[in-house]
Amino acid sequence: RASVNRVIDLYYMGRRIENRHAKFMQWSQQSGVFYFYDTAGNVPMIDHQQHRRRYLDILNRTKLFVVSPGKIINPDAKQLPEEIGYRYFEAAACGAIMIGDLPNSPVFKNTFNYRDAVIPIPADNDLSCFLDEFANPKIFDFARIRTSGYLNMLTYHDHVHWWNNLLHY
Repeated sequence: RASVNRVIDLYYMGRRIENRHAKFMQWSQQSGVFYFYDTAGNVPMIDHQQHRRRYLDILNRTKLFVVSPGKIINPDAKQLPEEIGYRYFEAAACGAIMIGDLPNSPVFKNTFNYRDAVIPIPADNDLSCFLDEFANPKIFDFARIRTSGYLNMLTYHDHVHWWNNLLHY
């Protein structure tokens, strides 16, 4: 699926940090990039298979995907080590470049142990400059990051790998 055009410049799915979202909105309006985000909350799903297929189609067309550890918007509910959501795996497997927050977790560090697995987002006041840098291929090598994500997911997170680990435990 590498031949699919990545027409979504930035995707922020689900719950979000509002001041970060406002900066993304501003960047999108000023630069003309396509910023895709959810506009409705917990709506009933009509067909879970169609939902997953649509989500996969969207991720396959996404350049930058915003990720955060579980419960990031509810600091009172956060626990250490922080949770790693499925979104990290899904984005890497689809070749989306993950930007956002890295979970404070040894499991995350062992699982996503390749360079630029997640590109940390700087403080809000530096966010516009950070996003503008993505236009410069000398700073971020998207092809290398995508390939690293694909290879990491295929090498360590497919069913054959897990089955092999189980048999050799």
